[in-house]
Amino acid sequence: MVTSPKIERIIKYFQTKQKVSFQQWLQNADYYEEIVRPILKKEGLPEYIFYLALIESGYKTNAYSHAHAAGPWQFIASTGAYYGLKRNWWVDERRDIVKATIAAAQYLSDLHDYFDDWYLAMAAYNCGKLNVLRAIRREGTRDYWKLRTLPRETRNYIPSFMAGLNIAKNPEKFGFKETIDTKWEFDEVELNGSYELETLAKMVGVTAKELKEHNPELRRWVTPPDEETYQLRLPKGKGNILAAKLKDIPKGEKHVQEFVSIRVSRGQNLSYLAKKYGTTVSAIVSANNIRNMNQLKIGQYLRIPKNSYYTHQYVSKKSGNGIHTVKKGESLYEIARAYGISLSSLRSRNNLYGRRFIYPGQKLYIPGAKTTTQSSSKDNTNKKVIHVVKKGESLSEIADQYKVSLSKVRYWNNIYGRKFIYPGQKVTIYQ
Repeated sequence: MVTSPKIERIIKYFQTKQKVSFQQWLQNADYYEEIVRPILKKEGLPEYIFYLALIESGYKTNAYSHAHAAGPWQFIASTGAYYGLKRNWWVDERRDIVKATIAAAQYLSDLHDYFDDWYLAMAAYNCGKLNVLRAIRREGTRDYWKLRTLPRETRNYIPSFMAGLNIAKNPEKFGFKETIDTKWEFDEVELNGSYELETLAKMVGVTAKELKEHNPELRRWVTPPDEETYQLRLPKGKGNILAAKLKDIPKGEKHVQEFVSIRVSRGQNLSYLAKKYGTTVSAIVSANNIRNMNQLKIGQYLRIPKNSYYTHQYVSKKSGNGIHTVKKGESLYEIARAYGISLSSLRSRNNLYGRRFIYPGQKLYIPGAKTTTQSSSKDNTNKKVIHVVKKGESLSEIADQYKVSLSKVRYWNNIYGRKFIYPGQKVTIYQ
């Protein structure tokens, strides 16, 4: 254990400005500990390397940096690919705690083999091997603590790691609470083919969101397509239930790939083809394993994906599709429920993934609409309740308490954007 004035200052920072976040990081680390430690041990890494991801990401699988590094071990795409982490339209394995930990362990092991020093190996993990080599040659020392020409972030990286390690070894000493004793446990089921998460979730009695949380590498609300076998993780105790029910999934609810084969003509590029066929550039790239998006060749054959999970579908009266105009305060969940369709189907049909939001006046395609009834906000309510906000309460908790949607609470009280609630505020609820 190393101490220095800089490390002490960082500990103080974690204890004050960053206390709430760091407490959550400790909880995340404890949650994944029994999965991560054996992997690191198998690769021969020191025990304390476990806490490196605490500083990298706070053990958040959805962490994403300004340098486009993703996942708990913060891999950039090229380094992740070198260590076997797949990233395409369907999955980003940098976000998978197991696969990313294996890759990080191998990467750190390779760096240690090269430098024969863990401080230098961790510094190289942060800024790259060449930057560390240049600093060593420039200053004539292999002592990390004496290297003054490393990038500023890397000069702070090891002290931050040491500060986090000090706290994690004895959190109560530094004013942090003991972590809640919950561990990540899961079952795995092998899927041959592609399925909606919502369909699978209903069969085992969980939510699609829970399945997504157990499989953070999934970039869509659907498992990868038919030519791939996918190991789906489920909450502990649900694996056998799904395995037994898989054969009973209706054929129409299984995800089916559809492609159209085209030949590239002069003047066509990926953007043009994506717009023409109602899909996205990334979908075409993934379907054809394109490495350089600027080097399409005239006469080259491409597979253009036409599946409803990654393309806009044109409205067809024959198929019973319709268009819904979004009203103020409506959520995707409410719209899907009003038309009797699944949330994932609505998302996929309108390409509403990631951080894409809906807005009043937006036109949404409704696949196989059962009814044109619109969900209402206040019109169908018959009881008005005034809720006085208590300290620590969030809008989401208030909505759950009254069994109404968060979007309705926002709409009823005009709480949008960066407006916050505060203790003593009166919130109107209709039931």
